[in-house]
Amino acid sequence: MNWHGFGMYGMFGPETDPGEAGFSQRVWQELGVNIHGSPYRDYQAGEIAALIDKLPPEDGTFVWGTSLGACNVPVVCSYTKHVINGAFAFQASIYGAKGYPLNDNIKFAHLIYSYNPIPFPGLGAYIWPLGTMEAASYHRTRHDLPHPGDYDLNDQNTYLAEMKRIMENPA
Repeated sequence: MNWHGFGMYGMFGPETDPGEAGFSQRVWQELGVNIHGSPYRDYQAGEIAALIDKLPPEDGTFVWGTSLGACNVPVVCSYTKHVINGAFAFQASIYGAKGYPLNDNIKFAHLIYSYNPIPFPGLGAYIWPLGTMEAASYHRTRHDLPHPGDYDLNDQNTYLAEMKRIMENPA
């Protein structure tokens, strides 16, 4: 099985969100996932979904993002019919896309959120709504770090371990 991954920056991309680029590189280097030039900008959700739709249906797919990019993870997943083996997010922004539920094409989801007041209270506190996805496969972890939080190596390691587990048992 071939594995593909698509990550998205938060607002203003690499200028304000260097952690996302580092995490995307780790997904490629440590797991061998084809990251297709990730990370993308937060507003490229439609382009990412179109790329995913072109993948063979038997291939595995991960989508992840930070801040506004984290808000767009369920947007990407809702725009494609492809199975999303894992959806991951660091601190979805309270100012990003809202109301896109996690649906049954997503097999596993993990959102790390924060109520830390730095740089702005609640900035990374948005919680994705559950749609038709299996509730037991949707995990939420509160980790109160300054926004955007994707620089935290423990949180990155958690996501990498979950991706590895999924890759070993994609059923």
